[in-house]
Amino acid sequence: MSKSSKILIAVLAALLIGCGAFFLLAPKSAEVALVYLDGELYCEVELSGVKESYTLSIGEGNVALVEAGGISMQSADCPDQLCVKQGKATVLQPVTCLPNKVTIIVEGAADSEVDIVIGG
Repeated sequence: MSKSSKILIAVLAALLIGCGAFFLLAPKSAEVALVYLDGELYCEVELSGVKESYTLSIGEGNVALVEAGGISMQSADCPDQLCVKQGKATVLQPVTCLPNKVTIIVEGAADSEVDIVIGG
């Protein structure tokens, strides 16, 4: 193996180690749930700091469950209960209660990128 090959291997190894350290040590973006009621921002919930589960009343008819793993609709007074059945909101899958005009959108996940969210 020539001297230039050894230098090239050493440089590539250093780059790989540097890139690995960067991704391991880089701060992760916090996940935030944006809760909309009737098209207006109702509140923001920082999901990454949740230690104990709690409920969040949204308007007069919806209750969300906020827990360490995310946010979901716990109950609603709408007839079809589709929002309750949707499970936890994610970056790519918001939870929506159409009859009560409630939408929960999660933003800031480090593992996904969303260019635009349409609706409200």
